[in-house]
Amino acid sequence: MTPLDVIIPAFGHQDLLDRAVASALALPTVGRVIVIDDGSQPPLGASMDGVRLIRQPNAGPSSARNRGLELAEAEQVVFLDADDVLLPGVAEASHLMTRLGAVAAVSGWIEVSPGEDVELGRVRQPPAEWIGATLPSRADVFRPLHVFKGSGIMLSRAAIDAGVRFDPELRIGEDREFLYRAGEVGPIGVCGDPVIGYTLHGEEGANLSSPRRFDRRVRDFDRVVRKHHAAETAPRFEAAARWLANQLAKRRADTETWNVLMTLCRDYGWKPSLKSRLRRWYRR
Repeated sequence: MTPLDVIIPAFGHQDLLDRAVASALALPTVGRVIVIDDGSQPPLGASMDGVRLIRQPNAGPSSARNRGLELAEAEQVVFLDADDVLLPGVAEASHLMTRLGAVAAVSGWIEVSPGEDVELGRVRQPPAEWIGATLPSRADVFRPLHVFKGSGIMLSRAAIDAGVRFDPELRIGEDREFLYRAGEVGPIGVCGDPVIGYTLHGEEGANLSSPRRFDRRVRDFDRVVRKHHAAETAPRFEAAARWLANQLAKRRADTETWNVLMTLCRDYGWKPSLKSRLRRWYRR
C-alpha cells in the first residue's frame, strides 16, 4: 500500500503538535507528515524526521489545509488536527477507499478529554447502515452527525487533482462543504474503524464548533446554505436550521446572530419550532 501524506494545520501548542506528529509517524501506513504552521507566535518547530514544516501568516485552518494539499504527493492524504492523534484504523480506511473507488472517506473516531489516554476514550462510529459502503447521497454530509469533521477526512489524488479545496472564508462547517464538493468528483466511503483520537474541549473550550462560537457558526451556515441550497440539500439544511434555532434560544445568543438565522429561515420558507421562538422571546 502506498504511504499516506498526513496534513496537520497548527496554531500554537507545540506539545500537542508533537504528540499529533508522533502518532502519525508511528504508523507504517504513513509516509510523510506535512505541518502548516498558521501564524503561531512563537513559530512552531518540527524536530522529527519525515516532517515537512511550512509557515504562513495566520489565515485559518481551511487555508492551512489547502496549502498542505498543494504540497501533498501521495495517492491518499488524511487530515489531522494538531490536538488529535492518528490511529491504526487509518489503514482500514485507506483500503476501503481503494476497494470502493471512493475519492474521500470519513471514519469512526474515539473521543477523549484533554490529557486523557486514547485507550480510555469513547469509541464513536458512523451510522451502522453506512459502514463499509459509500454515502447514499453526498447531501448526507449536511446531516447533523459529528462524523463529518475535518480531522480524519481522507482524500484521494483524484479529488486533489480535480481542484477540491476548502473554502478559506469558512471556519465552521468547512469540512462538510468540502466533502460535498468532493462528492462531485466521486463517492465518499464510510469506515467504521476509529481513525483519530478526537479531543473534546467542552462548551467553553477551544473547539471552533463550541456553543460560545455560535455567532461564527450561524454566519458560516448562512454562507454554506446560500452556496449549496438545492432539492437534495434542502431537507438537511432545514433540519440544521431548526437545531440551530433551538440552541440559540436555549443559550441566549445575541440578537444579531438570531436575526441572521431568522432571515435565512424566512428566505427559504423554514419555520423554527414554536418552542424555540417562545424560549427566545422569554429569554431575551
